[in-house]
Amino acid sequence: MQIGLNAVSMKGAVELKRWYDIKLEVAKNSVKGYLDEKLVQEVSNSNLNSKSVCTSAAIDQKSGDIIVKVVNTRLKR
Repeated sequence: MQIGLNAVSMKGAVELKRWYDIKLEVAKNSVKGYLDEKLVQEVSNSNLNSKSVCTSAAIDQKSGDIIVKVVNTRLKR
């Protein structure tokens, strides 16, 4: 469910057994996701405040998946 979020996804694909550079850019009221320097995801919200955004990244040792999370702790409903 989206609550006042503006989200844009761009086309992209991920290949097996290949390394990628991943970048998350968090600024004021937007979060942008890049894959090998190409913008692949953008989310913005007038209620988003970079001081209230928490991020984390981890690798699942069993599956090899890399999990990246961005959470806005001040989003008003």
